Amino acid sequence: MKRIVFIIFFFITYTNQLFAFKRARAFEVGRNYSLSEKWIQIAKSEQQAIHLLIEHLEKSKTGKFVIEAARKKAQEVDQDIESLIVAGEGSFLDSTLVRKFSPHTPGKIDYISKSKINLNRNLNVKNALLDLIHELTHFGFREVFNPYKDEFEVVSFIKSTIEGKGGEVEAYLVECQVGKELIYGDSIGQSGCYDIYSQEVGKFSKVKAKQIFYQIGMYFDEFKDLIKQLGGEFNQFKYVSREEGGPVSSVHAVPYPIAAIKEYVEIQKRVCQNDSKRVSLLKASLLRGPPQSNSKQYSEFFQNFRKRCSVYQ
Repeated sequence: MKRIVFIIFFFITYTNQLFAFKRARAFEVGRNYSLSEKWIQIAKSEQQAIHLLIEHLEKSKTGKFVIEAARKKAQEVDQDIESLIVAGEGSFLDSTLVRKFSPHTPGKIDYISKSKINLNRNLNVKNALLDLIHELTHFGFREVFNPYKDEFEVVSFIKSTIEGKGGEVEAYLVECQVGKELIYGDSIGQSGCYDIYSQEVGKFSKVKAKQIFYQIGMYFDEFKDLIKQLGGEFNQFKYVSREEGGPVSSVHAVPYPIAAIKEYVEIQKRVCQNDSKRVSLLKASLLRGPPQSNSKQYSEFFQNFRKRCSVYQ
């Protein structure tokens, strides 16, 4: 079987400054650990340290809910969430979509999704807890998308990535709520999440979070132009603004809406490269029967390929 691998990197979590909390407390997980201690050093092995982080996150009502969802999703592919988490140089969810088809039957395709959660080994315990619950939110709730499908387009990709189920806004809200439950209690002013906290209702505001994520400042005009170039409609973005101060993707060092466009273009380029190979295989299959069926399949796929990929070649 021929295997074509397409790798999608979901966004790295926010900079430490955005979510840094000023006060450190000690907590007990077998022994007392300082929140300022490196998480990788709180146990004899990386996996033991990860176990301790998860154990502590489950003391939070919100953390327990997210972890249960992540466990359920991992069990669907016969895995445990602890085995999916590894120490790395950054914190991000690495999802891989594997597309399989045979050169002899290029019209039949199977898709397999695999995931790995990277947790920045250089973080202290406090920030590791917050990064981990952030990435577990992505893993547990984000809807799997398939870029090889016709409906994969730029506006829906950006909105799904930022404000969709399990996207950056929801992961931010979960991170803030878990921080409130485990670290700083009612001292919201000591948290980087203060800007999205609604005093009137006593909880974090999803609308405020969306507004912050779409603050793209000097990138406003570029964002507008790129959306148009890629066939989208700018007026579908309700919250985008010229205000500065929105969170920045560590992957691309630009605001998340711009980073999402960059990710979208990279994905489309890889998809089109892979589909170009499949076009060649389908063309070769025309030499085999039944000719009428193969010819129709090739024609439909080629027309779709040319329509989707002309911009990226």
